[in-house]
Amino acid sequence: MNKSYVKSKQVGNENLLRIYPSWIEDQSTYLQLNSLLSTTGSTKNESVQISHCSINDQKTKLEGSSKNFNVQTNIDYQKGICDYFDAHMKVTYTGTKSFDAGLQVRYEMIGSGKPTWMIPGAFYKENRFFHNTRIYPRYDSEGGEVEKLESDYWAFRSDRAALPTVFSWNDQFCGALFTEEMSELGLTGVGFVGNKEETGIWLNFPYREEPKTFFSPVDPKPADCQTYHWEPGETVTLQYKIYVGREDLHSYDPFVRELYRQHQKMYPLQP
Repeated sequence: MNKSYVKSKQVGNENLLRIYPSWIEDQSTYLQLNSLLSTTGSTKNESVQISHCSINDQKTKLEGSSKNFNVQTNIDYQKGICDYFDAHMKVTYTGTKSFDAGLQVRYEMIGSGKPTWMIPGAFYKENRFFHNTRIYPRYDSEGGEVEKLESDYWAFRSDRAALPTVFSWNDQFCGALFTEEMSELGLTGVGFVGNKEETGIWLNFPYREEPKTFFSPVDPKPADCQTYHWEPGETVTLQYKIYVGREDLHSYDPFVRELYRQHQKMYPLQP
């Protein structure tokens, strides 16, 4: 088993959460949660910083507030076909007026090496060779040309994927995030970024497709970035899973099998 462990870390005035691969002695490699969530799509986005962290055995409780949101997140270690973490977020809108915004949960991949990616059924490695004349989304760590569907970041709606999961690898480990296709905020989304400054993976509630929407090789569409209409006092619950695996590109396998096992129980065959 690739068991991982959670630690909190204070850097300046910020509280961070780190998930370390237990098989790596060097603690300079980890998944890092910088904030409980960030808003997207509003005129002035905000982040909900971690103000309180409690780690007790295999259960982690996080709390934080921003101008318009209060968040409580529980992250619990789980053991199945593989080890992973279940995250449950209780999000309350504390503003006094209606507000349109999406939510994003993002983890940084801290470690060395050029990242690579997988969104099952939708995106693999760089996804398209540079010399390929058929145009569809391609990862380019240098940024590329967006009009040619090249970028150092991509985000997709979950129903484009065979499984709403984003995997990232560096030279030390694999990190992944999963959420169900639908949430209380609507259709979800997955995304990633990798360049000289940062490497990260995230989940969007509701989805965002950016920097472009792939419609056809000859007719890409503008970004499609959805928001949710919040009412004062509204509370929603969002769920996701976190996985840390080996640097081997096949380390996605046990997590995918675990999700399949769970979905077999949730969605039994109806012949």
